[in-house]
Amino acid sequence: MRDKLRHLVATLGNTRILVATSISGIAYSVLDQRGFRLCEMDGFTPDILDALVESVNTPIGMQGIADHPVETSTPGHYVCDLTAILKEYPDLTSKKVLRPFFENTPFIEVQVLFGHMPPWILPELAERGLGCDKADADDGKVRLRIFPLLCDRSRKG
Repeated sequence: MRDKLRHLVATLGNTRILVATSISGIAYSVLDQRGFRLCEMDGFTPDILDALVESVNTPIGMQGIADHPVETSTPGHYVCDLTAILKEYPDLTSKKVLRPFFENTPFIEVQVLFGHMPPWILPELAERGLGCDKADADDGKVRLRIFPLLCDRSRKG
């Protein structure tokens, strides 16, 4: 697999933006280490290229929404619309948005709206001692309420 990835990198030359429906594991690690901007999209059409290049070239913080979960007016409670974030920042992935949050932010709960449930999320939550409640939104999206398991045991109701 690594040999095939090296060949792909050599074949792409100076190209450093890669769009796919899913990028994970060794492929993600190798391409990320080689400086690729990795974009995950459910669908791709050539007419998206101009917007993709513009978004990738827009400095962080210049886009219209935060690229991370945002605290609500209730301390320790966060919300994250991943569908909006990934649309605004096509070089981000759900992993790039949520893993740093889980690693660096103490929280009581974070509500995350997904376009689809990424296959990595449930194993990741279990590994980190986090629980979740899942609800299907009316528009076909998935909403997860994620919480530290120790905090949730003290809740009533």
